[in-house]
Amino acid sequence: MIIVGNGPSLKDKKRGDEIDSFQTVIRLTETNIFRTDHACYNIADHGRKTDYLIANTYTYKFASNVPKYETWIYSRPNELNDSIKVKIYNRLLNYNPVFVNILTDYWLNYFETIGNSNITKFRPIPQTGIIGIIISILKLKPYKLTLAGFDSYWDESMAVRGVHDLITERQLISEISTIYKTELIKF
Repeated sequence: MIIVGNGPSLKDKKRGDEIDSFQTVIRLTETNIFRTDHACYNIADHGRKTDYLIANTYTYKFASNVPKYETWIYSRPNELNDSIKVKIYNRLLNYNPVFVNILTDYWLNYFETIGNSNITKFRPIPQTGIIGIIISILKLKPYKLTLAGFDSYWDESMAVRGVHDLITERQLISEISTIYKTELIKF
């Protein structure tokens, strides 16, 4: 099982066929092969196969160009209301939208309690890729999960990326992967 992130480590590496050879391929909307507005995306580097797509309540709109596979939709805790759900269902009706906040709310709240609110000037929220790891572990329960293009996750010299507290993200994923006995593998 592999999650394809959008880190630059995949650029010009021509590993798309290798990514496609995994039994299960999970993509983030940021690495969605059907997005025409993502200049750095290349099928030769990132592959084409998609079994699951991960989107939040903002990026789901990019999922409207995709073939029929399950799309996992999440939001920040307490921000997913019926109005947003109806809007997403109407747009993604043929794309199997699955709201996964029942899986993510606890961990996002926990992230806020262990995070360093002084590290960024915004409310600490994990990157979509980190949410993708959480959803994949909780929903699919893999023994091994390969992370492709998760450069900021593996680079421990990075503490902050934009609004993201990378130190707390690594701590959270370490705890979840230990609890659920999932080995994380660098692609």
